[in-house]
Amino acid sequence: MKRTSAQLKQMAKDRLLGNYGMCIALSIIVSVISSAVMFLCEFATGIYRYPMSPAPYILYFVLVIILSLLISVFSAGLTYYYMNLCRGRKADIGNLLFAFKHHPDKFILVSLLLFLITFLCLVPGYVVLFIGIFTRTGSELLMAFLAIVLLIAGVVFDYILMLMFSQPYYILLDDPTKGVIQSMKESAQLMRGNKGRFFYINLSFIGWMLLGALSFGIGMLWVSAYLSATQVYFYMDITGELDRPAEPVIDVQPEPQQYMY
Repeated sequence: MKRTSAQLKQMAKDRLLGNYGMCIALSIIVSVISSAVMFLCEFATGIYRYPMSPAPYILYFVLVIILSLLISVFSAGLTYYYMNLCRGRKADIGNLLFAFKHHPDKFILVSLLLFLITFLCLVPGYVVLFIGIFTRTGSELLMAFLAIVLLIAGVVFDYILMLMFSQPYYILLDDPTKGVIQSMKESAQLMRGNKGRFFYINLSFIGWMLLGALSFGIGMLWVSAYLSATQVYFYMDITGELDRPAEPVIDVQPEPQQYMY
């Protein structure tokens, strides 16, 4: 049974009650790591010390891509935390390192493939733009218009592909033994007939994101947790997990201690 956006969001809100503190703490940890990596890239390449030289910017771009792929492993760990939380399993700070212990190369490769897809979608527009700028053929306006059309088409096509390949992280976190290409194929199969629904779910958070931005980004910590939990429930919905009987929760009570008086 396909659940509506409102139903999935309500499930996320119910699960997050009493858990926002840890969610926010983990988001801050990942954000601090990301910011530290970007600062190190800027410091190592010296893009501020040599603003007129293209070499530092090229090196900076390469370093950012490489280190962003490594950060994606932390992002996978954060996703794993939300998967455990939504499933009522043990969810703690240790979840951040799950992907590092279970084939981190696969999460890096997935991120690299998604980056390449975006890059290839935008290449035609940028090629035409650069040709129009540097060739001076006298048809700069026509080339600029064509570049804008190609860039818009590339962005739309890229977003459709991102919707199609939006689930590999979840698939690999559920079964790290699966291959990267297999996870991409399974994602495409799961999203068949569900891309519009996932798009609407993400679109419904625009208002919350604007409110979060107006609070100087502080509110985004809550919005991010809300969105992440909703996306996990969406994955559980399209895989049929929400329609299966819930796993029994075994409450292990400690044995009474014997005291000697």
